[in-house]
Amino acid sequence: MKQSFLLFLFLTICISFTSETAEAQFKEYTGSGDDILVIEKPDEDMPALLVINGNRGSNHFSVTSFDASRDRIDLLVNTTEPYSGIVAVDLPVGTNTKMLEISASGSWAINVYPIGAAHKISTDNPKSDSGDNILWIEGDASIATISGNSNSSHFSVTAYDGSGRRNGLLVNTTDRYNGKVMIPKGTLLLQVTASGNWSVKLQ
Repeated sequence: MKQSFLLFLFLTICISFTSETAEAQFKEYTGSGDDILVIEKPDEDMPALLVINGNRGSNHFSVTSFDASRDRIDLLVNTTEPYSGIVAVDLPVGTNTKMLEISASGSWAINVYPIGAAHKISTDNPKSDSGDNILWIEGDASIATISGNSNSSHFSVTAYDGSGRRNGLLVNTTDRYNGKVMIPKGTLLLQVTASGNWSVKLQ
């Protein structure tokens, strides 16, 4: 396994995840209804970002990852609401996603990006958004002011270090949230799981 791969990517892929960086997109998959995708990642030894959109009809919609042996890895999306979000596969490290199982009754789209395309956040650059997302911390930060979950759904923020290992569960609630939390030493990524608006400010 590659060591400190995320730090390496930071030095080599310093891009922001916006419409202006579409060239960073690695693969695009589209379809309708239930399906099984055999996917490619930019680097099979590293996590990757999936930008997922679907379920406009507000039916059941789920996306599950599997390895080459068809062993289940993770339930990435599971909702009855229209979905638009960014999730990571193979984070934490130790797995290698090869297939996605889609459960849907309408059209969907999944775009694959390198992990280095994650939204950047720093003490000078707070982030506000809606839904699931992955944030890449630039520079040093020790405290995060986090707010969100006004609709009282599940809301969590998980930290990962520069080697892709889980570094702490910062927030995990089904209530509205507004508070300050300590950022564990060595944290590089924040994984936000949300169904509504949220904001993260670092200091």
